[in-house]
Amino acid sequence: MKQSQPSDGRLAIVGMFDGVHRGHRSMLAEAAAAAEEAGLTPVAVTFRDHPMRTLCPDRCPQLIMRPEERIAELAGAVGTESLLLDFDHDVSRLTAREFMARLRDRYGVKAMYMGYNHHFGSDRLTDPEEYNRIGESLGIKVMHGAEYRENGHKVSSSEIRKALAAGNVALASDMLGHPFALSGTVVGGKQLGRTIGFPTANIKPASSLLIVPATGVYMCDITIDSESWRGRPLRAMVNIGRRPTVDSPGAPVSIEAHILDFSGSIYGCCVRLDFISRLRDEVRFSSLEQLVSQLKADAAEVRRLSHHL
Repeated sequence: MKQSQPSDGRLAIVGMFDGVHRGHRSMLAEAAAAAEEAGLTPVAVTFRDHPMRTLCPDRCPQLIMRPEERIAELAGAVGTESLLLDFDHDVSRLTAREFMARLRDRYGVKAMYMGYNHHFGSDRLTDPEEYNRIGESLGIKVMHGAEYRENGHKVSSSEIRKALAAGNVALASDMLGHPFALSGTVVGGKQLGRTIGFPTANIKPASSLLIVPATGVYMCDITIDSESWRGRPLRAMVNIGRRPTVDSPGAPVSIEAHILDFSGSIYGCCVRLDFISRLRDEVRFSSLEQLVSQLKADAAEVRRLSHHL
């Protein structure tokens, strides 16, 4: 079938796209194909922050990705153009019709591709046919995608958050289609690790809005954004927790990475942790000697697993 050439019209795919997971990518690919067939340019319409932060802050989930990471992933997924909008009180009051009309008038949207069970608008419409009728009255063709499942399991941002909250980074990464990543900055810590032979980089997440996996010890790759190490992922074992062996009860959760076979100061550097697997729970040991013995076992396990990757 002969395909028409892209015009100045757009086909909008509206969503939060947090994580840009396998389900998102499948939907984006289907929407891109539909756009090409219709001679339109596909555009992912997303929001800087989760709409729930405006609508109901107490119920707002933590995010899998920062906005700039999301935009980069959307571009890399299927080369999709993106519109990053602010979901403010003005937008929150728009009905479905008003929101669609705004997309048409401001951004040249002539068609919309809606994901499975997706809805928008202050009037809280849920019937796909209602969106179809509104779209027809506005000159916007509305298309609907099917539910995406992987190996019989539902894939969604919510399911990925559940997996991370349980420490199951392998399942989260499988649903994402790439390792779950957490970015941050190396900040000063108590420097206890270096006194027992396991110096660590204390990492402060790039945003307090980002989800952090459950407490425990993980095998990760760490990428350091500096002249000396940029673009060279290094293997690390990462502890997320309250350091019960050396800190008092109720201490804040910290993220500490011991980078194998590494020396050098990286204070102030931006880093990214790519989570590969979970090694064990965080444990309170009765002595530093027991802690050191376990850290040696953890390092050995990371090396063993690394040989099989």
